Amino acid sequence: MKKIWSCMLLFIACLALAGCGGKPAASSAASVTYHYKDQSVTLASRPQKIVPLSAPLLNMLYAVDGTAAGRPTTDSPIPEAARSLPEIGHVQNINMETLVGLQPDLVLGEKAQNGKLASMLDSSHIPYLMINYDGISDNVPLLKFLGQISGTETQADKAVKSYEGGVQKAKEEAAAFTPARIAVL
Repeated sequence: MKKIWSCMLLFIACLALAGCGGKPAASSAASVTYHYKDQSVTLASRPQKIVPLSAPLLNMLYAVDGTAAGRPTTDSPIPEAARSLPEIGHVQNINMETLVGLQPDLVLGEKAQNGKLASMLDSSHIPYLMINYDGISDNVPLLKFLGQISGTETQADKAVKSYEGGVQKAKEEAAAFTPARIAVL
C-alpha cells in the first residue's frame, strides 16, 4: 500500500513539475504597436475612441475616414460629422477633466502645442502620441499613420493621392505664374 501511495505522490509531483516549465501562456489579447516616423504607441487593440487635440489632426483623421470621440474647440473649418462631438477645449487649453471623461483609447496631439499634457495623460493611464509635426513634408506620413490606426488604409491611400495631386497642381500653377518686378528705391 505504501508503494502505491508513494507512486501516486511521485506521479502527482511529476505532473506538477511538468506544468512549471515550457512556454508562457499566450495573452488573450495581442497588443498592437503603431509607428509614426521615430515614434510609436502600443495599444491593446485598434483604437475605437480617438481624440485629436488639434483641428488639423481632426481634419486629417476624417480625411482618411477615421472618426473621433471628441474634438478641440476651434474656429477652423472641421468636417460636418465632427461638429457634434464633445468639445475638449481650445488646443492651448485642453480641459483634462473632459478629456479623461471621454475615456479615449488614444489621444493624438502635436508635441509643440500639447506636449505639456503628457504627464497628465500618463497619470490618467491614457495612451497618447504627441506627434512631432514639422509641416507640409509630414502630411503624407501622417495620413498613412492615421489610416493605420483607423483601419482605413485604402481611404488613406486615396487621401494621399488626392493631396499629392493638389500639391502637383499648385506647383504647376506657381511655375506658370510670372512674378511682378518691384524696384525699391
